[in-house]
Amino acid sequence: MKDVLEFEAQLANFTIPSEERRNYTAIYLKITLAELQEKISLVNWTLYFSMAMPLELTDDEEIVVYAVPYLNLMSELVINTPKRTVANYILWRFVYNRVSNLDKRFLAKQQEYYSALYGTQSISPRWKTCTVYTNKNMGMAVGSMFVKRHFNEKSKET
Repeated sequence: MKDVLEFEAQLANFTIPSEERRNYTAIYLKITLAELQEKISLVNWTLYFSMAMPLELTDDEEIVVYAVPYLNLMSELVINTPKRTVANYILWRFVYNRVSNLDKRFLAKQQEYYSALYGTQSISPRWKTCTVYTNKNMGMAVGSMFVKRHFNEKSKET
């Protein structure tokens, strides 16, 4: 697990500092799909986009890519790291992000982890966790339902 944590720390060191994220021209790059494939060859970008979207992109299609320097560094790290470490990292991130969907036994262990890592003493009630998750992932739909329920046509006119 130590190698996984070291891998994660290296990835974290590659991230763009928050104060630099406001400089959109520095972090977003408009390039063609072919140029992206040439710059970051670790990923088959044509396959990736065809699986992610119902669009057919050509090699000369212009796309906007976020944080190309990060993607370059991350690619180099993945290439130079044992496959077992990368696989364990992917599994670790999956478990880390999904443990809150499990039952109380796992939530108790998650709380122990958070307590050791961040010093937090209590776990949020389940309803609050579910509400935050739903609003984060479906904020527009939740907002629309709220407006429909609490505002009438007359209030929309003013």
